[in-house]
Amino acid sequence: MLSIFTKLAAWLAYSLFALSPDSKLGEAIQFFIGDTTEIFSIIVLMIYILFLFIHPSWVANQYNLCISMEDL
Repeated sequence: MLSIFTKLAAWLAYSLFALSPDSKLGEAIQFFIGDTTEIFSIIVLMIYILFLFIHPSWVANQYNLCISMEDL
């Protein structure tokens, strides 16, 4: 599942930036790009999933608050 990030990082580091896969700099850049994109994607996914769980209760609370204000 996460191999797409490794392939993307390898393509960026070795093809686009023209770094050697045998060099320490090439390996470091590939590792940095791969892990950064993985972590960023997981955080974004977690935010959306948590919002889906939190959002219905927030909407219900806002709706009940509006109804109670209208009743006053």
